This record gives sequence, structure tokens and C-alpha cells, in this order.
Amino acid sequence: MIQQGTNATNYFMYQLAAPIRSPPPLRAPASQSS
Repeated sequence: MIQQGTNATNYFMYQLAAPIRSPPPLRAPASQSS
């Protein structure tokens, strides 16, 4: 049952990191180039 807990945490982190990491690069392309 520990694996399920890790999977849930990974999913939560991925869901939070996906949306948070997607908008910045799309809205700040010049910022990354600098």
C-alpha cells in the first residue's frame, strides 16, 4: 500500500508541476532567451 501512496504523491506533484511549468515558458519565451 506504500506504493499507492508514492504514486499518489507523484501524480499530485506532476499535476502541480505540469501546469506551473507549462504557462511560464509559454508566456516568457524571451525571458528564457535572456
